Amino acid sequence: MLEPLVRAGAEAHARGIARPCTRSRRARFATALLGCGIAAAACSPPPAPAPPPPKVDVVQPIEKEITEWDEFTARFDAIETVEVRARVTGYIESIHFHDGAVVKKGDLLFIIDPRPYEAAQRRAEADVELAKARVQLAKANYDRVLSIRTTNAISKEEADVRESTVKQAEASELQAEAALESAKLDVQYTHITAPIEGRVSRRLVTKTRRGRSWRGRAAMRC
Repeated sequence: MLEPLVRAGAEAHARGIARPCTRSRRARFATALLGCGIAAAACSPPPAPAPPPPKVDVVQPIEKEITEWDEFTARFDAIETVEVRARVTGYIESIHFHDGAVVKKGDLLFIIDPRPYEAAQRRAEADVELAKARVQLAKANYDRVLSIRTTNAISKEEADVRESTVKQAEASELQAEAALESAKLDVQYTHITAPIEGRVSRRLVTKTRRGRSWRGRAAMRC
C-alpha cells in the first residue's frame, strides 16, 4: 500500500517541478510575437490622408411668374365653312380663281353664260311696258264711263266692267314687274361671288362642254 502512494507522490512532485518550465516558454513565445507585431507595425506605410470635402455650388433661387402649358395633338378647323353653289343653271363661261387661293368677300368666282337670262330680262321689261299701257287704256275708258254715267248714257253693268278692267290691268302690271325682278335676279346669279373672306378649295367643275349644263360649286373656309 505504501508503494503506490509513494509513486503517486513522486509523480505529483515531478509535475510540480515541470510546471515552471512550461510557463516560462509561453512567456517567451508571447514576448516574441509581440516583438514581431511591433516590428511589423513599424515597417508598414503610414495611412493615406482623408479626402477633402466635396465642392458644392450654391445658387440663389429666382422668383418669377411662369405659365404652365401642355402639348396636345390636335388639328385646326375653319371657323366658317361655306359651299358655294350656283343658283341658276347654264354653261360655265369663265372661272376667276385658282385652287387654294385666298379671296375676299365679294370677289368674282364663276360666270355662267348670262345671255339667256339677259334675254329673259328684256322680255320681262317689255311685259311691264305692255302692262302699263293696258292700265292707262283701262283708266282712260273708265274715266269716260264716269263722265257719262251721270246722264244714264251707259248702264251700271258696263261701268262695273270698265272698273274691273282697270283693276285687272293694274294686277297684270304688278305681275309683270315681279317677273322683271326675278329676271334681274337670274342675271345677277350668273355672276357667282365669294360670300365670305377665306381660302377657297379646289373647283369641282371646269369650263363646260358643249351640250350640257353645269352648276358651279366650290367650298370656302376662313
